Order: sequence, then structure tokens, then C-alpha cells
Amino acid sequence: MADQVTMKAVAATAGVSVGTVSNVLKGDRRVSLAIVQRVQEAIRTTGYHLSAPPRSGSKWSRKTRTVGMLLPSVEDANFAGIYTGVNHVLTESGYQVFLAISSEIQAREHRALGQFIKQRVEGLILVTCQPESAAMFQSIIDNGTPMVFVERKPGGEAFPLVEYNNAAQVKRLVADILRKGYQTPLLITGPHDNSSERSAWQGFADALRETGGWNEDAAIETNFTKESAFSSLITRLSGLTRPDVIIATSIPLLLGARQAVRILEFADEPDFVGLGGDSWLPFVPDGTQILHRNAMAMGEAAGALLLELLSGNSEARGKQLQLDSARFYTDTTPKIRKSVRLRSGGKKLRVLMLQGSACTSVAILLPSFHKNAGIEVEIVGKSLPDITEIFHSVEERRRYDILQVDQPWLGEAAEDGFLYCLDEWLQARPEMADYWLPGITDAYCRYRESSYSVPYLFSTQLLFYRKDIFDDPHLSSRFRKRHHYDLRAPKNWHEFIQMAAFFTRSLNPDSPVDFGVTLGGSNPNGAVCEFMPRMLAFNNSSLDSGNLMAVMASPATEAALANYVDSYRFAPPGSVDFWWDEQVEVFTRGAAAMMILYHGHVASLVDRNYSRVVGKIGYDLLPGGMPILGGWTLGINRQSDNLVASLDFLDWICNPDLAVPLTLLGGSPPSTRVYHNSELCAFYPWLPKTVESFNRSSQRNITKVTSLGKIDNYSFENILGNAVHRAITGELSPASALQTAMEIFQKLK
Repeated sequence: MADQVTMKAVAATAGVSVGTVSNVLKGDRRVSLAIVQRVQEAIRTTGYHLSAPPRSGSKWSRKTRTVGMLLPSVEDANFAGIYTGVNHVLTESGYQVFLAISSEIQAREHRALGQFIKQRVEGLILVTCQPESAAMFQSIIDNGTPMVFVERKPGGEAFPLVEYNNAAQVKRLVADILRKGYQTPLLITGPHDNSSERSAWQGFADALRETGGWNEDAAIETNFTKESAFSSLITRLSGLTRPDVIIATSIPLLLGARQAVRILEFADEPDFVGLGGDSWLPFVPDGTQILHRNAMAMGEAAGALLLELLSGNSEARGKQLQLDSARFYTDTTPKIRKSVRLRSGGKKLRVLMLQGSACTSVAILLPSFHKNAGIEVEIVGKSLPDITEIFHSVEERRRYDILQVDQPWLGEAAEDGFLYCLDEWLQARPEMADYWLPGITDAYCRYRESSYSVPYLFSTQLLFYRKDIFDDPHLSSRFRKRHHYDLRAPKNWHEFIQMAAFFTRSLNPDSPVDFGVTLGGSNPNGAVCEFMPRMLAFNNSSLDSGNLMAVMASPATEAALANYVDSYRFAPPGSVDFWWDEQVEVFTRGAAAMMILYHGHVASLVDRNYSRVVGKIGYDLLPGGMPILGGWTLGINRQSDNLVASLDFLDWICNPDLAVPLTLLGGSPPSTRVYHNSELCAFYPWLPKTVESFNRSSQRNITKVTSLGKIDNYSFENILGNAVHRAITGELSPASALQTAMEIFQKLK
């Protein structure tokens, strides 16, 4: 039996000592490569496998909540993206991911696997460099450690696998290249022992065979490094018909190939295409394209598959998944058609926006729009009350070509007829909706089957908390003794109050922070946005004009307001009048344990120039799980006499290549380039959670439209916000505050 093979048997088969076998398994660099290869061959021949202590019995049945991940390198952004996706899924489920690098050396992979098993990781995820070692992998699985393979398929058994559909992607890529007039493509791959490289080669060969252009010299096999790609290509090019385009299956191979061509100094250099991950700013020199594959999605799928195995799902044992989405990338600079120059007739566009980092980010990037389009733009930043007044004044509105519209105002603005309908313009750009997250168009752009705006500031509510102090063993132990459950992100508003009290130093001298929570009760909008999620959760109900009075009069709403009022005992002085900027300031200087805020306003949390909590932040859905939707859109004023230039501005700001720069500067566009990007999600780790929050969010839908013209959103939020503010300042009791609001609503209705 394979599981009875000893190290002594491996040594005998390899013709070396047991000590040498041990040194190979430990990765001792003093062992020659020839000996390492002999020992590895003996391991495969004998079926020797790494063993771990049995997992039965009380000592070994304890869960470690750890997972081992093994990658060939982190030089390739594709692998880094896969790790980001795996880490996101598993840490969200309470696991810690240990990472090891094999550098495409089998002995290092073997040693890392042995170390993981000794550490009793609960599962393994790996991009293997020894796919022929199926027997060894199966023995690890049989010994109780589930494994998921990524990108490279081991031979033999049907192991759990997540991979790109490289065959289909490369075949489509080559067919497109040939249609564009290229005649002599050349493919550079890693070793064909790896299924990822073999399938890419197969797609390449199939595409050329269909056109009669296939020959064996059209592909080069390397050992996965840029050095190997350089030497292999520079040797082969002297004896080959020079290619007009070179395709590489990884970015390191692409870089090696480019250097080979540069050294040879061809008069006509070939173009290059590389299969990459989802980096937002890849190395893209002239004449190069990157076929972006969603590496983060690959990692997320692998993490989810391992969770299935860890849960005991037997159907997951042979599950094999393929990802087949990819997009080309050539340049990060947004392109504006030169033909639109001076289409504004020399008139400056005036754009009304809400003051803040999102507004500033657009202003910073405006020079590129002006340079390419020849259109001058004036960004006018106003406070929320000022924007509200402008919207209700025909005379004030006419001063602006483009208006920033709060998400709940869209229906009223469309009904009032002062926004230009964008249907025809959007129909001419069907790809635009593909750049936005699913559901964004309906939530932010459409009213009664027509579109009147484009999404600009996407924002959902999240709970942010100090993960470092929540994970502190001493504090966790004290909290559990007091409340009889674990200290972690609160799941409901009752737990939120308990944790806020626990972390308020005036109530608990052991607290490492001054306050349990930051709050922003500014009248009316801050108070409304913080109170409504509690009201919805306590009533377990959405809110619309049909049930407004019933919800307002319910005992649950009074309890929700009492909960909100109580939370101010654990917030900094003055919080009843704080706006979101003040909340962020308190949290970034490390003075509070928790904060609830729209994610579009928290970019400074990871800015070391301002934040003392970088690397210490946890995030989760709101307690109660019923956030309310925030965010703004951009629409064109129908009174504008500068329509063409206004459309050009919308075209520019919706450019997907602008999404990441806007985000890094403090904006929040709802682009898949942001929320499906492993690098951005590593920088702002809460981004994937915002999509989940968006899918759970309720709209603030008490509007003039839904109430048959009786209550507009501005009036609703002012009435409710004033009542809530009077409660949190102590002027009225929760019951009296709600009664006052209901009396005003009844008069309006």
C-alpha cells in the first residue's frame, strides 16, 4: 500500500541515504539538483506521501481554523489576484490563510505541504508545480486534508479544481488576431505538463488549424520564467519566420519575450499579447495588449469550493469549475474622441456636485478631459442643503448644465421634467451597462422604463470596527464573561449597544479606545440615515408611502429610536451635530471602536497621512442587515443649451478606465473594474462586502411620486430628521418625537 511506503524505501529506490531524502524534503540547498530529481522521481515511483498525525481523538479533533495556500510565485499578478480572492472568502468565514511559495521547485512545494500538514491546516489550496504527483495528493486527501487545485490539473483522479478556460480564450484571441490581418502568430507557454499551458496551446493550435496555418514551430515551450522565455525565444527567432505577433501565457513570459526582441533590434518589432490577471495598472508598453482574466474571481471560487469540502459536502469532491470571462487592456488613459473638440461652442460647462472627496477627484482629473475634448468645465461644489435649494428653484437650476442628483430624487426630477432622457444615448453604448455592477442601472438611472442619469457616487452602508481590539484575547475573555457570547461584529442593534458600552472608557477603564462608536446625527440627513436602518430592522419591513403611518406608529419604531438615542451615550461629545467627515476623523485617529457609514466616504481610513488605524480595520454588514441605499447620479439639465458637450462629459466620466483613478482619489464609481479588481480590493478590503450590502439595501422611497404628490423626499427627510434630532438631543422623548412627525405627515397627506 502507498501509505505504508517509508523514507527508507524511497532512499533505496533513489540510491541515496535516508538522510539525503530527509534533506531533499526539507529543501536543503546543499543537495545537488540531480540528486533532488532522483529523490523526487523515487517519491513518485514508490507513492511515498507526507503523513500527518491522525486527526481522531480530542487532541487532533480541535479545529485550527487555518488553511494552507501554495503558489509558484507572487511575481505574476495573476497569482497575487488568486490569493486575494482566496483570502477574502476564507477570512470572511473565519479562517486564516498561510501562504507558501514554491518558485516552481518541486522540493520546495513538497516541503511546504509537509509543513502545512504538521501545522494541521484544515485544508489546502494550491497551484502545483508537480501535477504528475496525483498519488501523493490523493494520499493527503485520504488522510483527512481536503485540497482544491487552481489552474493546474493533477493527472489521475478528478480532484476539486478551478481553472480558466484557456483553450476557449486563446482560440478566440487568435481568431480575432487573424481577422485583424496578422499572419504569423507565435505562442510562448510554460511546460505542457501543466494543464493550463497545455490547454492554451490547444486553443492556439485549433485556431490555426481552422485557417490552415498551423505548424509545430508556431509555439515555444519554456519553464515558466522570464529568463527561460528570453533565452528560448532569442535562440529560436534566428531560425524562424519572424512573427508579427507574440502571445505569452503569463506576464513574466511576456517580459522575457519583449526583452529578447529588443536585444535583436528588429526593424519591425512584433506586437505582443499577454494572458494576465486583473491588475488595474499593468506593465503595458506600446504594441502590447493584456488579456485580463478575473484572477480574484478565480480565487473566490477556489475558496468557496474549499469551504464546501470543509462543510462535508460530498458532491464537491469531484467538482471542477471553469472561468471564461476576459477582457483586453491596452492603456489606462481614458480616450476622448478628438472629433468632439470645441463642441461646446466655447461655452464653459457648469457641473453641480456635492462637496467632498468624490467631487475633488473629478476636479483633479479634469485637465485630461479639457486637453482631449477642448471643453472647459467648472465644477461647483455645494453642501447638501444648498443642492436641495437649487433643485427646488427653477431659476437656480438653469445655471447648471449637469446636475448631481441624490438617488431618491431621481423619480421626482424625471416627473418634473428637468432632466434630459438618456435612452437614445445609452442605446448607442450598450457596453456601458456591462461596466456597472448588476442592479446599478435600475437603482440609480431608471424611472418608468427610461434612463435619466448615469451612476456616479455608488455608496452603501457598512459597519467598520477595530478588528485589532475585537480580536484581543484579554478583551474577548472579559466580554464573554459579561455577555456570554463572543466578541465579534454585532449582528443586531442590541449587540451593537452592548459592544459600544463595552468599548467606552468612561464605563470600562480597560477599553483601549475612548468611545464605543462614532455617530453623525446632523439634522436632518445624518440622523435619518443612521435611524432608518434601525427602524427597518426593528420592524423587519421596508418603507413606502403605503405603510408609512403604520410603521411610524409601531412600538418597534419607538424601540428603534430609543436604541438610537441610547447609542449616543457611547459617542464623542457633539456627535448629535456631526456630519460624516467628523465621524471619519474620530475613527481614523483611533478614538472609537465602531463606525457605521457609507463606504463612499471612508477612503481616508487607509491613508497613513491621516489614519492611525491602517491595517486594524474590520468590516461587516450593518447590525440587523437592513441598510438603506445612498449615492448620487449625474443628469443633464433639460434647460442646458450645451447638450452635446454635456453628453461628452458623461461619456468621459463613465469611461471604465477612469474608475480606478477616481476610486483612489476618493470617488466611488460602481464599476466592475473596481469591485472585481484584486489590487483595489486588497487596498480597500471592504469593497466586495459593499456589493453584498447593496444587494440588501432598501431605497429611501417616500417620494412625491410614490405618495401621489403629497410628500416629496426632501420634506419626508426633513420632517423625520427633525424629529429624530430632537430625540437624540433630549428635547423630546422617542415617543413624542415620532408623534410629532406623524402629525405633520398626516397634515401633508
